[in-house]
Amino acid sequence: MISAIVAGLIGVFGVFVGVFVERLVQRYGKLRFVADKVAIHVRGDEISEHTDRGLVSRAVYGVPIDRDLLEAVEWLDFTVSIQFFNEKEVKTGLRDVAVIFKSRNKKSQVKILAPVSAITRAPGTSPERHRLDVINLPSREWLSLEIGGGFHDSVSQEQILAFSEIDGAEFRGYFPDGREFRRKLEIWTDFPRM
Repeated sequence: MISAIVAGLIGVFGVFVGVFVERLVQRYGKLRFVADKVAIHVRGDEISEHTDRGLVSRAVYGVPIDRDLLEAVEWLDFTVSIQFFNEKEVKTGLRDVAVIFKSRNKKSQVKILAPVSAITRAPGTSPERHRLDVINLPSREWLSLEIGGGFHDSVSQEQILAFSEIDGAEFRGYFPDGREFRRKLEIWTDFPRM
């Protein structure tokens, strides 16, 4: 009788350990992150090209950007294509996503936090931007996004001028449990052909 009770307790304990191990294995895995280089464009009457399609923004070839150029800028925007792969067996996500531009110079310590938008491009139409607060990441699938953001001189002149000291960028977001996800981004030094 006692051996049957002990065997039953061992069986129940084994079930609990099995469930715990299964949950642990489901959560095991990394969030893979792949990104193209960040492209920066500037627009303004003095610096943009006039074409039959209107004012075309000028691509900036690397950072830091010449301050004289930035003083003529009316709008500065950036774009980057990113891909995620969630290796875990459970869905997860990132909230409060942003791109952080900063200077590694110890004297100036410039840091610009740029909220991002998802960019969608339907064939034959202009790109549309939608504010991106969260990114939902399905299990064992790739997710590709083109994100971007920008600064207008009427409200962000100081941030635009700060790009004269910027020499790096990072993607940042937070997991549901509050842990930070941060990855370095490269910035184009030679603009890609489109």
